[in-house]
Amino acid sequence: MTERRAGRFCVLLLAVIPTLLFSDVLFRGSNFYLRDLYRYHFPMKRAVRDVIASGAFPYWNPAIAGGQPMAANPAYEIFYPPQWLIFIGPYDRGFALHILVHVYLALFGMYALLRALPQRPAAAFAGALSFGLGGFFLGTMTNLPTFFVWSWAGLGGWAALRFVRAPARRTFALAAAILAMPMLVAEPVALAQLWALLFAGAWMVGRGVSRSRGLAALRAVALLLGGVVLLSAVQLLPMLDHARDSARARGFSYEVVTDFSMPPIRPLELVTRGPIPSRYYPRGVPYFPSIYCGLFAAGFAIAGLVTRMRGSLPFAAIAAASYLFAVGAPFRLLYALGLRSIRYPEKFIAMGVVAMIVFAAIAADRLLKRPWLLLAACALAMLDLLPLANGIAPRMPREFFTPPPLARALPPGATLAHRAEWMLDDPNRARYERASWTWTMRNALRPLTPVAWGLRGVLEPDIDETFLLPTHDLLDAFRRSRGDDRVIALTGADYVADWGDPLIIRHLPGGRYRSSARILGVRETSNTATIDVIADTPSPLAMLVTRHKYWRVTVDGGEAAVAPANIAYQSVMVPAGRHRVEMRYCNPLVGWGAVISAFALVAITVPIPLRRRLRSGS
Repeated sequence: MTERRAGRFCVLLLAVIPTLLFSDVLFRGSNFYLRDLYRYHFPMKRAVRDVIASGAFPYWNPAIAGGQPMAANPAYEIFYPPQWLIFIGPYDRGFALHILVHVYLALFGMYALLRALPQRPAAAFAGALSFGLGGFFLGTMTNLPTFFVWSWAGLGGWAALRFVRAPARRTFALAAAILAMPMLVAEPVALAQLWALLFAGAWMVGRGVSRSRGLAALRAVALLLGGVVLLSAVQLLPMLDHARDSARARGFSYEVVTDFSMPPIRPLELVTRGPIPSRYYPRGVPYFPSIYCGLFAAGFAIAGLVTRMRGSLPFAAIAAASYLFAVGAPFRLLYALGLRSIRYPEKFIAMGVVAMIVFAAIAADRLLKRPWLLLAACALAMLDLLPLANGIAPRMPREFFTPPPLARALPPGATLAHRAEWMLDDPNRARYERASWTWTMRNALRPLTPVAWGLRGVLEPDIDETFLLPTHDLLDAFRRSRGDDRVIALTGADYVADWGDPLIIRHLPGGRYRSSARILGVRETSNTATIDVIADTPSPLAMLVTRHKYWRVTVDGGEAAVAPANIAYQSVMVPAGRHRVEMRYCNPLVGWGAVISAFALVAITVPIPLRRRLRSGS
């Protein structure tokens, strides 16, 4: 078989394997659910779909925590094009599709990178399989921003390599457009590691020709980074502003920052399919469900180091840095220097694992001179990884992604305060979670899942620590009161949930708009509200929508002074008589970011001075 035909066969196989592995997702309605996927990402993406389907621009999400910014928060991934797949068909199918497409992207992208290095098709195939179907990448699926960023690692590396070797307008535009995709996701830890690998790879490629070429390669990647940042300004500009207004502005305690530090012995998992015993993890579970990427990746990476193959020293340096950060070694110094909004050190093992996979594929290609030996290594990778994939990315049947009975019993748009979620010591909670943690999460409407069924929530836990500061002030008051009804009453919740058999839902005299004046009518969209009131005397109108600097409130068309209300919310004074109060939310930085991104998109067509092409085999 010629190399070209072998390459085509490998590409076909990379398409067929995930299709067969995840055929239940593609054709039978099953879906991914593990950990944060169902309780956090599934309802958040449903809120995105619902707001846009209503015809409103997604500036604001009215459904979570009394209302929170949407477009400015990269956790919603509003401007990330692959997320738009959630609009295809029924929501649960679109949600599954927008996850699964990244598995194909990871496989094809890594194969393209390894072929460009250049490696033989079989070595590139085994490396792509180790990455796209390995425990590390599939394990990141529980945290979609991390999963999305790393899915672009291979394709981004391939595009950056093309630009470094042949700087030109077309290669710059292509690389910038591809690498803007993970930048729009804006997961800071994954992005920092991805770009560290790109700079390291560029230096090695350039240094293979000469020292001056190595410096030129670094400058090329720096230029590329600048272009990518400008292209992504539509997300980055409002994101940086939102960070100052969210819980991350106050920083985390050192204990939170170092939570999910990797046990020092965990790298043993790279050569053993079985996980490290839970007693080694402070929480009893790891942040990444697995880092095992197959014996092909671990074995040939070790072989490359033992034989001192070219590139072994940079790989060893990357692996060592990745390990030290993952176990939390530098975090005390970083915390002392003021970096207190980055948490979960285990995230940093990703850089070392990805570098190991690339290095292993290169080592296999160079060490296995005979084609049949390389084919045997490919067969080993397939037999090793294919049974693992289903365990790392488990699925639930379609029934699990339909509204539970409690959700159907509540009126659409009702606001639920889930006090039960905070009652950690309630014996009912322990009993039901022992029976089935997963089904209890669904049936008890925990913690953000009501949003997936057209309900609204208040007093939810801030899983991603991106809620606004007033919301956290309210949560702190709620925790101090140990779930007092009086604090719940401040939120305007229509219902409160308590543990029972399995959950007790009580109706409350709620309402998002309250006043001693008579409220004649309310009309709402995601970004606006119009309230008609009539008052005998000047009266305060409490609007139980989370206050933020970009809300504008008018009374009969005139700007009104907004005052804090009920810890997290806002109010205005309404004069005597009949009046119309209007609220409008619009974040101007989204527009300014869009202008910058649009200009950058045009600017990448400007010619770049050509450089001498690097040798393709460098």
